[in-house]
Amino acid sequence: MQPKGAGSDATYDRIPESTLLGILHFTKNGNDYRGQSIATGYYTLRYALMPNDGNHLGVAPGRDFLLLIPASADPGPQTPPTLPELIARSSRGAGTKHPAPMSLVPAGSEGPWPVLTKDEQGDVVFTTTVHLVSGEELPVALVVKGSAPQ
Repeated sequence: MQPKGAGSDATYDRIPESTLLGILHFTKNGNDYRGQSIATGYYTLRYALMPNDGNHLGVAPGRDFLLLIPASADPGPQTPPTLPELIARSSRGAGTKHPAPMSLVPAGSEGPWPVLTKDEQGDVVFTTTVHLVSGEELPVALVVKGSAPQ
């Protein structure tokens, strides 16, 4: 992964949008961060920033998300989709016009990782590290059970 330009208001500003960060297997039906239903199956996780507009103001603590894409709809690690393609492919995961997001939150600076914890809101957070092109390890924290405030 290559760093983004300085000045981004993202927590994970060293990860380019559309970067493939992992695969998640839903062994039973679940929900994304918006509360949308997600069917059993395999999903890729691609990094995206929530739009910085009035429609999304206050819906999450930060702008960083991983969008769920059904594995069969993902173009693969060597072909990052454009942002419109990413949103369209993620929308298939929820079966709606809105993408299927999983919230990223700031990770603590000390391990050990990987670890599951609960935050102040009672959300379950999975913290691990990703390897950057520079060789560095970047801690990332993903809300795996929890939803946006209603």
